[in-house]
Amino acid sequence: MSGIGSTPALIVGVAAGGAASAAFEPALEIPRQQAWRKAPNRVLQPATLARLYAAGAIDLPTAEELALNSGFGPESVAALVYLEQHAPDVAELLQLWRRGLLGPVNAEKTLELVDLGLAKSQLDPRYWHAVKELFNSRVQPPTIAMAVQRGILENVKNPNGTDRLLTVTPDLSNVTIDTPGMVPIDPLDEALGWGYDFDRLAIDARLAGLPPAPGELMQLLNRGKINSDDFLLGIAEGDTRNEWAAVLEELRFRVLSGVEASELVIRNWLTPDEGAAIAELDGWTPERFDLLVKLRGRPLAVHQVTTGLARGGKFPGTYDNVPSPFKPAIAESNIRPEYAELAYANRYTYSVPFWWRALATADAFGPIDPHKLLLELGNPPEFAQAVVDHYVGAAGASSDPHVTKAENQLWTTTHKAYVDDRIDDAGALVALTAAGVADTAQGEVLALWQAERAVIRRGLTASQIKKAVVSGQWTLDQGIERLKELGYSAADAQTFMAE
Repeated sequence: MSGIGSTPALIVGVAAGGAASAAFEPALEIPRQQAWRKAPNRVLQPATLARLYAAGAIDLPTAEELALNSGFGPESVAALVYLEQHAPDVAELLQLWRRGLLGPVNAEKTLELVDLGLAKSQLDPRYWHAVKELFNSRVQPPTIAMAVQRGILENVKNPNGTDRLLTVTPDLSNVTIDTPGMVPIDPLDEALGWGYDFDRLAIDARLAGLPPAPGELMQLLNRGKINSDDFLLGIAEGDTRNEWAAVLEELRFRVLSGVEASELVIRNWLTPDEGAAIAELDGWTPERFDLLVKLRGRPLAVHQVTTGLARGGKFPGTYDNVPSPFKPAIAESNIRPEYAELAYANRYTYSVPFWWRALATADAFGPIDPHKLLLELGNPPEFAQAVVDHYVGAAGASSDPHVTKAENQLWTTTHKAYVDDRIDDAGALVALTAAGVADTAQGEVLALWQAERAVIRRGLTASQIKKAVVSGQWTLDQGIERLKELGYSAADAQTFMAE
């Protein structure tokens, strides 16, 4: 058998070649490792050195020195380093450029960095100019559409027709306020950057903006500015779903509020049930509507309640017990029904104005009926008649004011003379008759004056009695009688008077 180093063995080894190399690999690994450990002189490849420098692991002089062991000079190392140093990708490069992070946007050094980045992206220089145009972003189609709607961009024509993006272009020629002004950008060119042609941009343009709100559409419909089909179009162009348009149109008809319904009930135009049915449309339950009616209706003032009760009014009352036209007048004045009969009882006033008395006693009314005038002032008929009888007389004619004055003066004089004992009962009765005092009242007047005179007598002193005699107001006999009433004897009274 030949040895391992013999030709046959080598031929066998060569013949085995790749097929047997895997089998020999483990046996050769250990001797190989031992050989490298005894002679660790293998050098790093220049490309690896360039990558280490680009990653900051070694400096450039070290990379250049080690590359000499592989036969690479400084220029070759610089070229390898250029390949290993990466730039931001194109999208990041454009963003850095826009934000001014590479320097002033249009500065020469900034543009050089942009070109360097594009070069390192291995982009064909023939595309650089177009890529740089991506520096300016395009306005998005919905914004373009809104700008056309608001007159900021032109409402351009269809290149393949006569229609425009919007069917209606507002006429701003007579606008008096400052407008934003149009921007000189072609909407179609701008939208084309997003892949939009005229028709696609027209969809966004005609979606931009909203019609009047449903409530405003209803007002326009009520005012005859639009018709029902216009209303449906307005709903379709808005955000409300079309299936709601028909029922939504019913809201154009206003319903009375619960407060308004309560006022109609209080004023007796509606029954409580009718008012509650209307209020239910405004969200009021029957219980709450009943409280609202009680809240909105008003009572009478305390004084009106007092006089109403005194005049025979009833509480609680109803409108039904009040005759017309007082019934609607009270009901429609917002007075609650339980106070209706008290309000009716207060329909009259009890007053005789001072000017009425003065004119009546002076007979100054002429053809005017004093009794009718009192009724028109609101006085009850019985009261008015009594006042006329007192001031004017039952016949309806008043006395001359001078006669009335003389009667008053005679009354005063007679009264004083009687209580001073200067006239007797017969003289007083004659004077009272002349003063116009009725016969039926004269006896009662004398009785009152007699009581007054007795009080005065008991209050006089002896000196006051003597003074009345000396002044001639009383006779001597009257003075002596008065002194006797004070407890004087007849002799003492004579002596006192003679002193």
